[in-house]
Amino acid sequence: MPVPDLIRSLQERIRHPPSMDMDQLPPIRPGPRVPEKVVVQAERELGFSLHPLLRALYTEVGDGGFGPGCGFLPFAGNEWSLVELAKWKCVDVPDLEPTFPPRVVEVLSWGCHYMSCVDCSRELGPVWFYDHDCNIEGATNADYLYPEADSLENWLWAWLRGVDLWTTGPKMKKMAEQSKLPGGTP
Repeated sequence: MPVPDLIRSLQERIRHPPSMDMDQLPPIRPGPRVPEKVVVQAERELGFSLHPLLRALYTEVGDGGFGPGCGFLPFAGNEWSLVELAKWKCVDVPDLEPTFPPRVVEVLSWGCHYMSCVDCSRELGPVWFYDHDCNIEGATNADYLYPEADSLENWLWAWLRGVDLWTTGPKMKKMAEQSKLPGGTP
């Protein structure tokens, strides 16, 4: 069951622009809440249930346009929506191999194709960072996922407390570590 205090805090946070960290022109605002029947139909199409807190974000807070980075993706309706990306990347389709582990869905954009993902198969809904810049020979997209937070709930509370999740996230940590290696750039 999603934490009601978290949902209320997010509802309050998005009432006052900006509703996300990164400036967008024109400004993006959260869309209307997603009806429950739309979520149920999407879960049927995907073949799995979304994490309960992720579901609550869309049905009780808004249809994307809020949160860290460039904000949560719209739920459905275009090729860059949560549902369409999940169909493409984490659902078994005949003759296509899923590119992400099952039930790991892209939920939030950081820009430049960096994404945060939620593992809907785990009780806490761990958050993963997708770093397409890894350049690991022979790697799959799943090899480009790095742990970002132990739970979606803790990750969102950190954002609401003002933590800059980009600078504390795995991409910046990795870059800092690489700069300390011999031949790394400072």
